This record gives sequence, structure tokens and C-alpha cells, in this order.
Amino acid sequence: MNLEEIISTALRVPYVPGGRDLDGWDCYGSVRWLYHQFTGVLMPEFPAISHKESMSTQRAAWAVHDFVEECDFQPLALAAQYKGRRWVHIGLVLPDRRIIHAFDDSNKTTIHRRSMFEMLAPVTKYYQWKTLDGHTDCLS
Repeated sequence: MNLEEIISTALRVPYVPGGRDLDGWDCYGSVRWLYHQFTGVLMPEFPAISHKESMSTQRAAWAVHDFVEECDFQPLALAAQYKGRRWVHIGLVLPDRRIIHAFDDSNKTTIHRRSMFEMLAPVTKYYQWKTLDGHTDCLS
């Protein structure tokens, strides 16, 4: 699939807590699928994590920590949002520098400008995924 087909497909997927596929996904499920489409890298699955269950979300966040490093806002960066030290949401920076994410039970996957996305939580940090050889996968 090309970029437009990937985005078009993602925008039709409904929000489903703990979902990990095109039948429905949560914010992590959407990022996992999109990142795989763009890079070929399949992030860990972490079934059924939810922003409403802070312990499972934090366990997933810590498990991902070894695979990422903080980076500047750039294409293919993971856009992680925090309330205090707690990870509450994630999106993916698209090549055009907008952020795609599955937001909540009442919405499908959506795209926001950076400024709008960053208003959803007090803190947003950007991360790049490391490859097996320790290099990072973000585009410049």
C-alpha cells in the first residue's frame, strides 16, 4: 500500500479498547499497525492495555522504553502523551508532520496538527524506535 492507502485504511478503523487490528484498535494498536506499514517493524503487541487501567499502561510503557529513545518532533516519531509521569496516549507523526491517532470510544482514528494533538494532554514527548542494531528509524 502507498502512503495515501495506508492513511485512508487507518481512518476507517473504529476505536476498540485493547484492539490491535483493522476490525478495531486503541491508540497503541493504531500506532503499532501504522508503524509496521511504514517501516516493516512490528512493535510488541501488549494486548488489552487501556488508558483507563494505569498499571497495564505503565507496564507496556516501561517495556517499550528499551526500544525507543527520545527525539525531536519528526516524521515516524511516536508521539507519547503523559499526565504527570503516567503515559496516557500515543500517536504517530506522519511524513507530512501531522499526527494520526485513535483517540477514544466515540471517535475513529483521526489526524491532528501537532498543536491540536499536544492540547490533549499536559506533556507530549516524541520517541524514535531503535532497530535491532541500535540505530533509530525516524525519517529526517
